[in-house]
Amino acid sequence: MTMRSRGLPGFSIVAGGWLAAILTAAAVQMQAAGPAQRPTDAQTAPATPQATLQRYCLTCHNQNLKQRGTVPIAFDTLNPSNVGADAEVWEKVVRKVRTGLMPIPTRDGRRPSIV
Repeated sequence: MTMRSRGLPGFSIVAGGWLAAILTAAAVQMQAAGPAQRPTDAQTAPATPQATLQRYCLTCHNQNLKQRGTVPIAFDTLNPSNVGADAEVWEKVVRKVRTGLMPIPTRDGRRPSIV
């Protein structure tokens, strides 16, 4: 029996809330930064959950790489506006981001600050 078949509506609400908070925290943090702290345009955080996924996740987590077996989740087939539909997947995403496992460091060794 999966979580979805048990009908745990509270789980979907909590997972959706955490996902929205994590994916939008970067934009809020960047808007709150003073002029001396504000990064260059190339480093500015995305303002929407979709833009955050595009910038930090979809390079690796796409359907093409999932079909090859490279990654377990493809975000280009999920809808961040309807978290309840894929609550189990989004809960895994929240755990990975909160524990610092994702997003992975950039090529120069820095970890993107999305939260």
